[in-house]
Formats: sequence, structure tokens, C-alpha cells
Amino acid sequence: MSVDDVCVCITQHLAYEYARRGAYLALVARREESLREVGDAALAAGSPGVLVVAGDVSSPDDCRKFVDDTIRYFGRCKRSTLVIICC
Repeated sequence: MSVDDVCVCITQHLAYEYARRGAYLALVARREESLREVGDAALAAGSPGVLVVAGDVSSPDDCRKFVDDTIRYFGRCKRSTLVIICC
């Protein structure tokens, strides 16, 4: 199992646990297709909103885009719980 596989597994479990608790989720990782599957399952598990963004968290430009996309998607209003998961 590669480090990326372990990261995706951890991301999945975190996303699903927070989704079951009703959290809004913002997910970012390099592997968009796998991340979309996690996002879809999180919605099915109870998250009221999931944003999926492909990006590399080691890239300052990708991080800025992710933050901007998250603010645009969820707005600046206070959410009960917004969890950002990066992998």
C-alpha cells in the first residue's frame, strides 16, 4: 500500500465520520476522481454540502485557489461545522 493509498483511506474515514455528524466538507487532493467518490459517499452519509477540489497542498497557488473556491462555494457565513480535509 502506497502513502497515497493510506492518505486516501484516512481521508475517506474522516470525511465519512464528519458527514455522519452533519458537517459541511471541503476536500482537496491531487486525485480528483477518487476524491469525488469520497465526496459522493459523504453526501450519502449525511453531509449537507461537499466541495471537491483537485489540487496539490504543497503548491501555494493551489492552496489559494482551494481557499477561494471554498469561500465562494460555502460563503463567508458561519456554518455549524465546516471541515477542511487535505490529502
